[in-house]
Amino acid sequence: LLEWWPLEAKQVLQQVIEEVVIAYQQALPNIFNDNFAQIEMERIFNISWRWLQFEAQRAPFVVVGIEKEVVVQIAGVQLKLRIDRIDQIEGGGLVIIDYKTGAVSNTQWLELPLIAPQLPLYAYSMLEQIVALVYADVSADGIKFIGAALEKDLLQGVKEFPYSFTEQSELWQKG
Repeated sequence: LLEWWPLEAKQVLQQVIEEVVIAYQQALPNIFNDNFAQIEMERIFNISWRWLQFEAQRAPFVVVGIEKEVVVQIAGVQLKLRIDRIDQIEGGGLVIIDYKTGAVSNTQWLELPLIAPQLPLYAYSMLEQIVALVYADVSADGIKFIGAALEKDLLQGVKEFPYSFTEQSELWQKG
């Protein structure tokens, strides 16, 4: 992506969005009329472009998983999960990203009792490798990461975690 930055990246993004919206327009012509399709393309482009600009500011990383299925065994129950995105940073650590378009907070998964167990469940599948667990807040209101990382300033706006995710998982199990 950075090789195309910014002009070609903008053009590619516009082309992909247009192709997807046109496909929806053809499948659902009563809903996706020309006016609605144009508004939707602009809305999606604006949010996506802001997200790409945000991502371009990060330290180098490689996306190693998208919609990755993992199986976790918790209290004798086997759960099949799908992780939105997994990035590998320099040094090999993994960043688990769960995209959200609505309001989220760290208190939903860091504090007990767990209100939102999704990120903790993802963590169980690869505890030793994780360096950050985050929500990616991608909405019209703002673009940001919300979560915790093992190193300060690993991800913009993400607070430093005081101990490993393995230690945190023990607390989750007790709660």
